[in-house]
Amino acid sequence: MQGIDFERMDGGHGRVLITLSDDKAGLDIVEEGNNVVVNLLGATLAGALEQRVDVQDFATPVMFIDSMSSGNNTTILIKPGASPYDYMAYQTGNQLVLDFQPLSYAEEERRKKDRFPYTGEKIDLNFQSVEIRSVLQIIAEVAEMNLVVGDEVGGNITLRLKNVPWDQALDLVLKTNGLAKREVGNVMLVGSASTIAERERAELEAQKQVEELAPLLTEFIQVDFRKASEMKTRVEEAKLISERGFIMSDDETNVLMVRETAAQIEEIRDTLRRFDVEVAQVLIEARIVSASADFQKDLGIRWGFAGDERRGDSQFVIDGGSPSNTPQFVEGFPDTGNSNLMVDLGVTPQSSIVFSYLRPGFLLSAELSALQTEGKAEIVSQPKVITTNGKPGLIESGVQIPFQTVEDGEVNIEFEDATLKLEVTPQLNPGDRITLDLDITQDSVGAVLPNGEVSINTNQLQTTVNVADGDTIVLGGVFRNESVNNISKTPFFGDIPVIKNFFRKRETSNTKTELLIFITPKLIRESLAVQ
Repeated sequence: MQGIDFERMDGGHGRVLITLSDDKAGLDIVEEGNNVVVNLLGATLAGALEQRVDVQDFATPVMFIDSMSSGNNTTILIKPGASPYDYMAYQTGNQLVLDFQPLSYAEEERRKKDRFPYTGEKIDLNFQSVEIRSVLQIIAEVAEMNLVVGDEVGGNITLRLKNVPWDQALDLVLKTNGLAKREVGNVMLVGSASTIAERERAELEAQKQVEELAPLLTEFIQVDFRKASEMKTRVEEAKLISERGFIMSDDETNVLMVRETAAQIEEIRDTLRRFDVEVAQVLIEARIVSASADFQKDLGIRWGFAGDERRGDSQFVIDGGSPSNTPQFVEGFPDTGNSNLMVDLGVTPQSSIVFSYLRPGFLLSAELSALQTEGKAEIVSQPKVITTNGKPGLIESGVQIPFQTVEDGEVNIEFEDATLKLEVTPQLNPGDRITLDLDITQDSVGAVLPNGEVSINTNQLQTTVNVADGDTIVLGGVFRNESVNNISKTPFFGDIPVIKNFFRKRETSNTKTELLIFITPKLIRESLAVQ
């Protein structure tokens, strides 16, 4: 044998891998107590492998793996934990694989019952050519049941059973002799299979004749919590109305009129008792939190200069651009308005500082402008709706926004909903847990488009969740962060080091929006009343 390995598989499964030098070794796998023993005949174990391997930390059914050798044979003892488990062993080539699967206690009981369905008290039977009637009498005494044996049952039987449940022993006796049994209360009837089948067929025919000849009665059944028409549908779907009978419903009085036999009317009443019950009510509360924060910062500069030099009858003028592209002077000096701007990268509206230098025939001015805006908004919507178990509930509030559509040259006005809507269908589960089918929508009026129409901001969530009564769960969230950095500059001059800031305008904005949706279902355990 070359090696022993262990792996943890998905689902908490444990896998023991035994690698053999070839596939000729004899193999025998048995369960002894709570251990799985693998006997390898004709396989030797290296000294380094003869040890105990602790695999408890892998959290699988396997706890320890012990390897030991005895002459030319090797024994590997796999010790699982106390929790239920199942295992499977297979060999491919020179590799032997044992997979251990964890089981719940319910799964273990179900598997035991499927493998061995007999649960009676264990007995010992050892008879040679004894009458079948005598064996049936012994089994009936152990089972503490009354016994009726048909005249057709006879003959002898030889059997040797040790520590066998009495119901298994009875099953063996019946099958080996072509017999069958029927139990009514604590009375067991045993006869040939054909006789039992014929008797049941005759009973069914007699019962059918009784039903066909039984007198019809008319009953008026009051429905308390549901609609009579709904209960009529349930009874008809259950096929409880025979060809001779009929059923009629009246929702105004909430009464069912049934004409059937007495036995059938009683069955209909039993069915209605299961359906005509008070349905639990559920309060569903949603909270939709929409928060936004925006920040904007602008920094710009405006500057220009103008110069005027006279030489004799000549005049030389340098000035910034103006709407008329014509320099203007007041008493020999350039205008201090926008006419002398060389760079106009200012911010409007703004906080600004103006620097000017003025002397005869020369003007230099600069204006630094800055603007910073901050805004925060939080919208909390809290729709609530009450509905019954299994029935959809809807609450909706909002506005309708008109917009124009043109079709075949005809202008029509249509409306689009901008609403806050909560639509939910609850379903009660065991343990006061509630399954919710949810459709939540939060619309709001958005920006006005250039064509004059209004946009709609939409937030919607559709999901199915399972929540405990009174608990609050976060269904989902959307976080959005938008950052914008804009630079406006004069070509070439805006890229020159040191002086480039005199030819640039910076705009920085940061917008954050966050949407969170919470849901809280509550069972209404008392009737609602206006206080």
